[in-house]
Amino acid sequence: MNSRFWQEPYRLFFPLGILIGFIGIGHWLIYGIGWSHSYSGFFHANLQMQGYMSCFVFGFLMTALPRFTSSAPTTRSETLLQFFLMLSLVAAYSFEQFIIGEILFMLLLAHLVLFAVRRVKKKPSHIHPPVEFIWILSALAHGLIGCSILIAAQIGWMPKTNMTLGAYLVNHGFLLSIVLGVGSFLGPRIMGTFKLDRMTYDSEQKKVLERKKKRRLIVHLSSSIILFTSYFLMSIRHFETGALMQALLISFIFFWTGTLTIKPKVTDLYVKLLCLSFWFIFVGAWAVVFMPTMKLALYHLLFIGGYTLMTFAVATMVIMSHGGMPHKLRDRSWRLSLLGAFILIALIIRIVCVAFPEWYFSLLGIVATIWMVGAILWLSYVSPYLGRMPDSKTVEQAHEEAKKRVLGDQVKNDGHSC
Repeated sequence: MNSRFWQEPYRLFFPLGILIGFIGIGHWLIYGIGWSHSYSGFFHANLQMQGYMSCFVFGFLMTALPRFTSSAPTTRSETLLQFFLMLSLVAAYSFEQFIIGEILFMLLLAHLVLFAVRRVKKKPSHIHPPVEFIWILSALAHGLIGCSILIAAQIGWMPKTNMTLGAYLVNHGFLLSIVLGVGSFLGPRIMGTFKLDRMTYDSEQKKVLERKKKRRLIVHLSSSIILFTSYFLMSIRHFETGALMQALLISFIFFWTGTLTIKPKVTDLYVKLLCLSFWFIFVGAWAVVFMPTMKLALYHLLFIGGYTLMTFAVATMVIMSHGGMPHKLRDRSWRLSLLGAFILIALIIRIVCVAFPEWYFSLLGIVATIWMVGAILWLSYVSPYLGRMPDSKTVEQAHEEAKKRVLGDQVKNDGHSC
């Protein structure tokens, strides 16, 4: 098999993520039509966040990090290990072996840490990761600590009440950290709203930029600690306080980084979906503050409207770019349009179904069906390009253009612009 296949793990993980999403959300469809006599919200949440969503995170990071650090590409053994760990996690949760599943998720995170450390250690000295990527460490900490708490509570080493904190950390904090860091860094650059400082980079200007970079690092690090604290408060009967902290934090990060915009300068459809996803996360966070009794339903403004739209939008960009078809991103695909419409319809039904308790699970089944149809449409749109591997010259040109668009002057100087 072409070595490029293993060096770009998204080719495996994006389709796998859709498959896991089918299993996780299909859980409600099977129960809603009476094929199953029991259901588990814990199973659904774990599989969707640690499986479906995480596949897109792992596929993206393991493809992008080597490029943005100018280090060695992902190896076949690294891709296969992460892939089989994820398959094992799905099997464990499917057979309700939750402790084993949580251990496997910790192994997935630990392997990602080793993967990143290897690249950072071997990167050229003039390449410096963006300070926003401190949130990747925050995501790993939320995931590892959250799983540890869940395991300890289930085997009796901690009170069962601590499972609430563990679930918040791993199923909420892990992905929100990725969004606040990587999302708020890439979002404005993809939407064309990021303003890069154009300087000659003499010694004095470099000192100014270095001080700015340190201040931004402190702000992001402090914000990640605030996020962790908010989940702790939410788990000890101070939910409203924790939710308010999160809404303020999301608002601050999104406005500070220029992530929220009404009209992105890039008008491609996938960019509009990405822009909309940030607004859903912002609105969803504040909706939970003002209507905490509906938090279970309103969190889906983040999960369905925010994270799902974001993963599909970014994945579309990655697949088309690496497939040597960046011009396809400018096409207004009817399947991509329908995907956005179906996600919005599924989101609306998911929120209003709480008002119809007698039809609640039937409506959840409808939500699951609509989501799956949308996912199938997206997969049918991108699948012809998932295995497409253009010649190396085309790939390198596409990567250099992407690096210039995302990292700006870091491509040409010592990296202080980031």
